[in-house]
Amino acid sequence: MAIHYKFVKLAHTDQSDFDILEQYIDAADIVFPETACETEISLAAREEKYRRLLKKPKLKEQEIALLEKQISENNNRNSLFPYMTLRAILKKDKVLSCLEREDIAETVPSSISQKHAWLGPLGRGNAEEVIKLFYSDCVSEVSHINSRDRTIARNAGTIEVRIRKLYPELESKKKLEGVVPIGAAHAPERYMKGFQKSILTYEVITLDESIRRNVTWRTELIRQMRDDELKKPYEDYSSQIARALLQISIGIAQMDLPFVNSRRITSIPRRYLTADMGVDDLYTLCEKIKPAQGKSDKIQEIITNFFTEIGKPFPRTEEEYIAVYKQYRQN
Repeated sequence: MAIHYKFVKLAHTDQSDFDILEQYIDAADIVFPETACETEISLAAREEKYRRLLKKPKLKEQEIALLEKQISENNNRNSLFPYMTLRAILKKDKVLSCLEREDIAETVPSSISQKHAWLGPLGRGNAEEVIKLFYSDCVSEVSHINSRDRTIARNAGTIEVRIRKLYPELESKKKLEGVVPIGAAHAPERYMKGFQKSILTYEVITLDESIRRNVTWRTELIRQMRDDELKKPYEDYSSQIARALLQISIGIAQMDLPFVNSRRITSIPRRYLTADMGVDDLYTLCEKIKPAQGKSDKIQEIITNFFTEIGKPFPRTEEEYIAVYKQYRQN
C-alpha cells in the first residue's frame, strides 16, 4: 500500500490556474491543500469536519454554498484559491488531508517581527539599505518555505496510516492518488528521499505558463534564491530585487484604491509594467522620494508621477487594469 503524490506547482492566481488544478483533483483520491502556520488541533478538526460532511449530503451542500458565497465576495487571491480548493474537495467527494502538520513555532520565520523592515528605508529614499533589507526579508522567507517543505516531505511518508484509519472505505485500494497543490516557490521534492519511511512515489507537475505569467517578481527572486541554496550575497540579486521593489511600489502608490486587494487583477499588470526595469530605476525613484520625509501621501504621489514621467503610467481604475491584464495575457 502507498500513496502516489502529484505536487502541482502553480501561481494560484486566477480561475485559469484553478481550471488546470481541477483536472488533477478529479483524478485524485486525496487532496492535500496548503496549511501554513496552522496547529495540529485545527488541522485535525478540519479533517474530521470534512470527513463528516462527506457522509451528510445536506450539511455538505450548506458548506458548499457558504464557500461559494465567500468566493463571490472575495477578490484577494491569497484567500480565494483555498476556498475554491475546499469547494472542489466537497463537490467531488474527495478526502481532505494535511501534510503541513508541525508545531506552529517551527513553521513561522524567527524573524517575523522584522518582515517588511525595508519599508522604512524606502520611505526615506535610501535605496542601498532598502535592497539589503529586502534581501534579508527574502532570506527569511526562503528559510520558512524550506521548513514547510521539509515538513511536507516528512509527513508524506507517514500520513497514509492516518488516512486509512479515518477512511476505512479506502482499504480496498492498494494505491491511493494524492494531489498537493502548492505555490511556485516550494520544492518539497528536494526532501522526499530523506524522509521516506515507506515505498513512496511522486511526480512534480510545474505549470510553467501559469508561473511565467502570474507570479510576482518577488516570488521569482525567492525561487532563484532557494535554488541557489542561499549561498549568494545580495549584490548578485540587485537587479531582481530592484524589479521586485518597483513592482511593489506601484501597490504602495495605489493602496487607497478600492479594488487594490484584487491581486488577480493588479499583480499581473504591475509585473508587465516593471519587466524591463532595474537598479538605476530604483535609485532614481528613491532620490525623488527623499524630500517626502516618509509622508505616505507624498510618497504615493511621487511614485505615480515617476512612472508617468518614464512613460509607464499605471492604471488608475479597475477597468484600466483589466485592459492591461488582457493585453499582457495575449503576449
